[in-house]
Amino acid sequence: RRVVAERLPEYMVPVVLVELAQLPLTALAKVDRQALPEIEQVQREREYEGPRTAVEEVLCDIWREVLQVERVGVTESFFELGGHSLLATQLMSRVRDAFQIELPLRTLFEKPTVAELALKVEEILIQEIDSLSDDEAQAQAVGQGD
Repeated sequence: RRVVAERLPEYMVPVVLVELAQLPLTALAKVDRQALPEIEQVQREREYEGPRTAVEEVLCDIWREVLQVERVGVTESFFELGGHSLLATQLMSRVRDAFQIELPLRTLFEKPTVAELALKVEEILIQEIDSLSDDEAQAQAVGQGD
């Protein structure tokens, strides 16, 4: 994985590498995909690190739902957990709905961990708060209290 990761973007690095003496072939000399061994769930390389902030907590919940995994650590890569471009689109849609912010899809490819994405979300939220006038901020605060 390390050698492949040096040459490919992180989202293209396989989650699991399995060494085979030879590939199983069909009668027509094509790879027999159904004869390939099943991949058991991979042990995580890093220790689990749970969410530390409210934003990380929300993102971990979203990732668990989208990836259909039991738990997500804040330092684990979306792509190492089985994410791909279609799930990335789904995830970013849910992030947009949860935080009411716009993030381009490429953000996930650039910041593939919960911790990295959370920092970007927090940065955008702070910018939005800073851009509010005093009256707008007061109206937002009153609206949140209802």
